Amino acid sequence: MRRIYLDYAATTPVVQEAIDAMASFWAERFGNAGSVHSFGQEAQRAIDAARMRIAESFGARREEILFTASATEANNLAIRGVVDAWRGGKARAMPHLVTSVLEHESVLETCRDLERRGKASVSYIGVTPEGIIRLEELERALREETALVSVQYANNEIGTIQPILEIAQIIRDFREKSEMNNEQLFEPEGSSEPERPLQGIRFVFTGNLVSMSREEAKEKVRKLGGEISSSVSRQVNYVVIGKNPGAKLAEAEKLGIHALDEGAFRKMIE
Repeated sequence: MRRIYLDYAATTPVVQEAIDAMASFWAERFGNAGSVHSFGQEAQRAIDAARMRIAESFGARREEILFTASATEANNLAIRGVVDAWRGGKARAMPHLVTSVLEHESVLETCRDLERRGKASVSYIGVTPEGIIRLEELERALREETALVSVQYANNEIGTIQPILEIAQIIRDFREKSEMNNEQLFEPEGSSEPERPLQGIRFVFTGNLVSMSREEAKEKVRKLGGEISSSVSRQVNYVVIGKNPGAKLAEAEKLGIHALDEGAFRKMIE
C-alpha cells in the first residue's frame, strides 16, 4: 500500500545538505565539545563556526545565539528568561505576557505555570476560524508592563502563517506611544555597567594584524571585558591569526585552541 505524507507542518524529512554537513560528526568527528582534548575542541570549533554563521544571518551577536535540545526547551528559556530579567520599574509592576490561544503547548503551559506561581499575568489572544491572530485584540491587550509577545509564526498542526510584520508594527507603534522606559523596566536600579560580551574570554595574537594595530585591538577587547594573553596556554580561548603566525599557532593547535582569522575576530569585537 502506497503512503503519502501530508503533515509537513509538524515535521519534514531532513534535507540532503543538512545530512551531508552532519555526517562526519556522527561517525568521525564525534568528540564531546565540552572536552579539552583535540576531539572535543574540533567539535567545539564546528559549533562556534555554526553559531557565527547563524548570528550573521539574523544580524545578531555571536553570544546571543543559544543552542537547545528542543523547541520546548527553547520556549521555556525565552519566556522564563524574560520574566526573570524583568524589574518592573519604579512601580514594581508584575510582567505581562501576550500570546495566542493557538500556541504550542510548550508556550501555553509555560505561561499558565507563570500565572499559577504569581510571576506574570497573561493575555490569551483569540484567533479567526482560519487560525489567524485577531490583531484588534492584540492592540487592546498591550500594556506598559507587557514584557513579551509570543506568537508562533507557522502553526505546527494546521499550517497557519501569522502576519508577523503586522504584529511587529502594532507592537512598535504601541512602544512609540507608550511612556514605558525599557531600561528602567529591565535593568537593575542604579545599574550603569557597560555591556561586556567578552567577559572571561582570553585571546592571544600570533602576529601583527592587518586592519588595526595590536594596541587598538587590545583596547577594544578590554572594553568588552576580554583579556589578551602574551603566551599560549590552556587558559586561552581563542588564538587570533595575524601576519607570520609562526610557533604560537602551532602551539595553539596542539592544545586544541580555537583559531580565528582577522575577519572573524573583528566581528567579535565590533
